[in-house]
Amino acid sequence: MRKNLFFFIFILLSCNENLPLYDEPNRILEVTIKPFYSYSQTANRVVINIVAKNIYDETLDDKARIGGELNIVNTKSRKSKKIILDWTMLSRSNGYNRTTGKLVLPPRDSLVFQYIWDYTYDDSSNIKSLLEYKFDPKCPQRKISPKIEHNINGHITLFSNTPYFYLQNTEFKFCHVDTFVDGRICPLLFPEATCLE
Repeated sequence: MRKNLFFFIFILLSCNENLPLYDEPNRILEVTIKPFYSYSQTANRVVINIVAKNIYDETLDDKARIGGELNIVNTKSRKSKKIILDWTMLSRSNGYNRTTGKLVLPPRDSLVFQYIWDYTYDDSSNIKSLLEYKFDPKCPQRKISPKIEHNINGHITLFSNTPYFYLQNTEFKFCHVDTFVDGRICPLLFPEATCLE
């Protein structure tokens, strides 16, 4: 009887011991918006990259649910463009297997969405028709818009068992050039330095 009592007390004490709590990683992905103006002989467009980087110290491996939403908002006119993201917009997706529907993202590896904006808003207006261009004093064959400001935000999802990852609001400014002029005729413009002011 005494042995049974000691055994019962031992079980009670064991059950009351606190187990170590599971430390849920509060940040497993770092998601950033990287927009840029692409201006050359073959391109005149805005490219928006959304980079999702695994900053957790383990490989993320689960059933994929790749998608999201991107919003481009003109800070002056408040005109906007909403884009629905899906797997077809992935420009870097080595770990995504369309056959199995799984996504494997090792530590410090990234998955990249890419969207090329055609300058139109949801109301079908085109940004180029809303701008007042000025002639480039160094090249009368081309015109340059005043500085255009947009806020870009949204969210993405990568895995079936994880919530949305919200994109921090990113301010993007650029000056649109109406046409490309050969460097033998006018000084070349670089995309990061097209503004007149």
